[in-house]
Amino acid sequence: MKKLVKIGLGIGGTLLAVCALVFSNIYFFSVMSRGIVPTDKDLENHTPYSRVCIFGLDGAGGFMKDYECNEFHEIFDKGSIKYNVKTQHLTDSAPNWFSIFHGVNYLKHHLGNSTSEKAKEYFSEYPSIFKVFSEKYPEKHAYSIVNWGTINSDLLEDVPNLTKVYAEGDSEVGKDVFVKDKVIETISSEDVGVMYMHFDQIDGEGHAHGNGSNEYKNAIKTVSGYIGEVYKKYEELGYADDTLFVAVSDHGISPNGHHGTFIPSVRNSMLAVYGKHGDVIQGTPSFVVNQDVASVILYGLGIKQPDSYNGSVPKGMFNVLK
Repeated sequence: MKKLVKIGLGIGGTLLAVCALVFSNIYFFSVMSRGIVPTDKDLENHTPYSRVCIFGLDGAGGFMKDYECNEFHEIFDKGSIKYNVKTQHLTDSAPNWFSIFHGVNYLKHHLGNSTSEKAKEYFSEYPSIFKVFSEKYPEKHAYSIVNWGTINSDLLEDVPNLTKVYAEGDSEVGKDVFVKDKVIETISSEDVGVMYMHFDQIDGEGHAHGNGSNEYKNAIKTVSGYIGEVYKKYEELGYADDTLFVAVSDHGISPNGHHGTFIPSVRNSMLAVYGKHGDVIQGTPSFVVNQDVASVILYGLGIKQPDSYNGSVPKGMFNVLK
């Protein structure tokens, strides 16, 4: 009898341990924002940027530090970079891009790639940076130009001054080229308040060949070149001095081409921030989880984040928030 009870407890204990491990991982990935929520006084002391340019690097994880991407480093090594930003669970695109733009963690939205269409249920309570920007500056324009159409169709609200553009092309590379060219064409014709571009070939090559493959490395190098082209256009137009540049990845890729798990190669992502005002601290900020990205972008624009957000501005990223 004692032996049977012991065996039963052992099985039950094992199941409880597994459940506890899964829950603790979800909780850890989804909750822990440790930065600063800017106050009205903080925003008064901050000189806002006139515009923000956001590079979305799908599947790049924290690998920009490991492989050749000279243009990326030429820009962002002068700013604040974190290569082990914590993603949400699941480590897939939909839950993470939603958290990045809506400032809340997985425990708030519970989205997955297969349930991305449910994002609209959370738009009212957790407005995206585009909606917050639109309400603050209705006279300014924002763009979301994406390779992966789900971002525009499911994860972002329809906002009057937000133009959503879907990439055209018959390959991931072709679509990325479309995104890059469309961004350059757009900013050449109008002063865009928030420009978001999404590149997907890094993720595609990662799925096909793994994170250590030559194909994956070459994709990172290629997208770095696109970043350099866009940045150069901002400089030529005289916008670079008053623009906050942000590069962010949603998740990484494993050596065998997968994500969605808890292993470091997929759960670590990247956030890089650079602006010429002098208030961005060169170096590495403290702990960052990716719902913090929305807080960083709104702070850069001088906008107070919604009370419903559970992200914050990482410590050690901006001088006035030390």
